[in-house]
This record gives sequence, C-alpha cells and structure tokens, in this order.
Amino acid sequence: TPTPEELETQLTKLALAIEVELELPEIIVAQETENTAILQELGDRVNAAAGTDYMAVSFETSDGRGIEVGFLYDADRVALLDAYQMAGPDVEAAFGHSSASPGREPLVGVFEANGEEITIIGNHFKSKGGDDPLFGMNWPPIRATEAQRKMQAQVVRDFVNTILGTDPNALVMVTGDLNDFQFGEPGEGDNHPIAILEGGSGEVALTNLINQEKDAERWTYVYDGNSQVLDHMLVSPALFDLMVGTDVLHFNAGFPSDLGADPTTPLRASDHDALEGRFKIK
Repeated sequence: TPTPEELETQLTKLALAIEVELELPEIIVAQETENTAILQELGDRVNAAAGTDYMAVSFETSDGRGIEVGFLYDADRVALLDAYQMAGPDVEAAFGHSSASPGREPLVGVFEANGEEITIIGNHFKSKGGDDPLFGMNWPPIRATEAQRKMQAQVVRDFVNTILGTDPNALVMVTGDLNDFQFGEPGEGDNHPIAILEGGSGEVALTNLINQEKDAERWTYVYDGNSQVLDHMLVSPALFDLMVGTDVLHFNAGFPSDLGADPTTPLRASDHDALEGRFKIK
C-alpha cells in the first residue's frame, strides 16, 4: 500500500505521461489500477489540465492484491456503449479463484467512434514470476507459468471468435500486458500464448502491431538487462485496415527506477513502456 505522498507522486507522474507522452489519446487501457475511483481521479487531473472529459471504468478481479484492468476514455470523442468483465466456466478456470493463480479477468469495452463500433478486450495475463531465467541451469528453461497463460489466451481467442465468426469485418482489438513474447520460446513452436491469440486454422487472424515496429524499437520491458516485449496490441483485419501508425513510447522501461519518485517528470511513470495505435475511423 503506497503512502499518501507516494500515491500523489504516482498520480502526478501518470497525469503528466498521459498529457506529454501519450498526447491525450481517445482510449487508454490500464493495468494494475486499484479501482475505478482512483482511475477516475487520474482522469480528473488530466481533465483539469487539458480540458478533456476522461471517464474511468474497471471491475474487481480475482487477484488477491486488488488490482484491476481499466479503461480511461475521453467521452468528448468516443462513447462507451457497454463495459463488462468476461465471465463463465472457462474464464473462471483460467483467471478466477479456482485457477492455478487467481488473476485479472479480461475487461471488454464496446466503444463508438465517428459512428463505428469498436470492441476492445483489455488484459493482464499471468506473470512469468517463478519461471527459469533465459540463461540458467536448465535448458530449455522451465516455464511453470506458461500453461496458465495459454489457457488465458485460448479463452480470449474463443471470445474473439464469437465476434468475428458473426462479423469478420468487426473492429476488434486485444491488448494489454500479456506477459509473454511475440515468438515461441524453446520447445514451443507456434503453440504459445501470442500465437493462440493471433489465430489458427479456420480462425480470422489478428495482426500483432508490435511486429510493425523496427527491431530496435520492439521492446516494452527490461528484466535482468534483457529488453523484451510483454505488452501487445492485436487487431482484426478491418481495424488493421484503418491503422495509420503505431509506436512503442519509450519513456519508462529504459530509465532508472529512481525517477519513479520524481513528480516533475513523466519518465518512469511505470516499469512498462506504452503501446500506441493510431487509427483513422471515418
């Protein structure tokens, strides 16, 4: 639990990051928010400084630490038609209290922008904590957490299939901290969480926008000196056709952690870098 001073610093830095680094996007997908109230407080700070109308939505998850996935959206530019948490037996088995490691159920937001409906699934998959290091005693590394992430990816992919199976031209995005790489690790081949989300035979393929970045820019996190991609943005064919640009905004992961205590700069507002997708919708 942060002290009041630490919370104030964090909110100040995040508000600066939204204004200066993210440049006030229409929709923000957030991970590790405490609740809707604190996310709305962040939105209110940006609104007061920038004249926007950010509104927050999140729901309690099965994570015992009380962290949630949330949306901040500017109600002046987009409308939230519906927001709900994915539910059901498969979701419970992959994310819920009966899962191997209770976590954060995916958050679904249905937005309207310029008359077009967009469905965004915000995620925060099981972390790699407890897995063997990339270079250690065991080869290939033992990835004890991988099975749960695969379950989580399959549940989200099945949900996407219900949308795209009805309307292959639907505008759909799957995004968030997926805690896995964009390629198969030793022994996995194509059977890894991100490939599951991208889609297999007979499924409408999603495009992972991280692969649109140059190799040198393709990282969102640094662990033990290894720059890597843990955060992803995957889009349906129709949404990909509307894309005009994508970026990894490197203002966090590559900077010293002690900057996290400096409220005068947005640098190191988080330990992950932000992904940005830009789309021209009508």
